[in-house]
Order: sequence, then structure tokens, then C-alpha cells
Amino acid sequence: MTQELKDCISLNLEQKNPTLDLKLRGDVTEVPDDIGLLKHLKILRLQGNNNIMKLPDFLWELNNLEVLDIIYFNIKEISPSVEKLVNLKQLLLTYSKIEKIPESLGNLVNLKVLHLQGNQIEKIPESLGKLTKLESLYLSLNQINEIPDNLGNLTNLKTLLLSSNKIPELPESLGNLVNLTWLDFTENRIKELPESLGNLVNLERLDGSFNNIKKLPQSLEKLVNLKSIDFSHNKRFSDFFAILKNWLKKRSQRISEANS
Repeated sequence: MTQELKDCISLNLEQKNPTLDLKLRGDVTEVPDDIGLLKHLKILRLQGNNNIMKLPDFLWELNNLEVLDIIYFNIKEISPSVEKLVNLKQLLLTYSKIEKIPESLGNLVNLKVLHLQGNQIEKIPESLGKLTKLESLYLSLNQINEIPDNLGNLTNLKTLLLSSNKIPELPESLGNLVNLTWLDFTENRIKELPESLGNLVNLERLDGSFNNIKKLPQSLEKLVNLKSIDFSHNKRFSDFFAILKNWLKKRSQRISEANS
């Protein structure tokens, strides 16, 4: 490994979670082979550049990894061999011009965090519906044009970020995500919302600005745990204040009951 690369490394193999942080310089064109020798790594963070267009195959053999964080690459797609990283709990593949996610990603059933924001993804693989341990899913800043129904299987999700895509509608199954505390679908092409959103009784933050929504579902008045709600830059809502009035009434009742 060159001295220049060594200068960019933070490596700790003595702690409970062996960790490597590596920032690759702008003139580097591939991930160093030496990393493939670190079989006991649990945490690997790689910051790349536009000259690195492929992730090496040895990466998928580091099967002790629990956290893999890839950012600022130019890799277009992820190898189906990612499924070999069976111990992964956090997978962050961000701002790397990724266009396609393999179906095999759905085999990483221990994942709790999946962040794919800042890419060029158009389609979410159906297999993501198998990741039932997920608590955090970031899909913002892509080209996604459809949310699959089986995303409603991810009932442990607490955070779902869908902003800045091309999504025309949200599936009714989203109402199954009863543990959500933050739902963001800002800046999409959504015209109406499913009534099932009223089932998300643990929501604390709801962001739906910059869409084409004309009417809000009456069921939103049931979201008494909301601390922040934003539907700015949509169509004018004739029903907004009626829903808000009922929401305030129910929230007030809930607070009174909690204090009694």
C-alpha cells in the first residue's frame, strides 16, 4: 500500500469492533487490495471519488462486517454478491451514482439500517420487503417512480425517507408501518394520500410538501403524537382546517387523559 494511502487511513483492530475508515484521494482509481486481508473487520467506511467505477469482489468476502458505509463513488450498480455479507446490520450506499439495486439485497435479513440516498435508483426491488428487521430506510434523492406494496411488511421501521423522487402515489400498505416516527415524502408527484396513513399513530414528524396533493385524508386527525407536520407547496386544502381542528381536540383529550 502506498504511503499516500496510509496517510488517509484510520485503522483500529484492537477494539471490540475492528474498524477501518479510508478516504481515497481523487487520483485513486480502485479500492486497495490490502483491505481484502482484513477478514476480521466489523466496520468499514470508504469515501471514494468519481474515478472509482467498481467495487472489488473481495469486499463481499468480508463476511464479519456489521457496518459497510460506501460514499462518493461512481459505481452504477451493486454486485448480487452483496448477499454474502450475512452479518450486516447497517448498509450505507450513498451518493455513488447507483442505478440498480440487486434483488439479492433482500437476503440481508439482519439489516436494521439501509441508506441509499443520493443515487439514481429508479426501482426498489421487491425483495426489500423481506428486510423485516429494518428500522431506518433512506431512499431520498433518487429517481424512484413506484413504492412496492410489500414495503408495508417492514413493520419495525421507525424512519422512512422518500423525498426528492418521482413517486406518484403511496400504497395503502404503508399504513402497516405502525412504529414509524418520521415519514418524509417531500418533493414527489403525489396527488392523494391513502386513508391508511391514519394508522401511523406513533408518527411524530410528517413531511409531504412540494407535491400535488389536493385533499388530505380525514384519518390524519388520529395522529395525536405528531410534533411536526408540513404540507406546504401543495394545492389549497379546503379540508385542512377542519382536520386540524379535530386533531387539536383529540390531542388535547389525550394530554388530559395522560395527566389525570
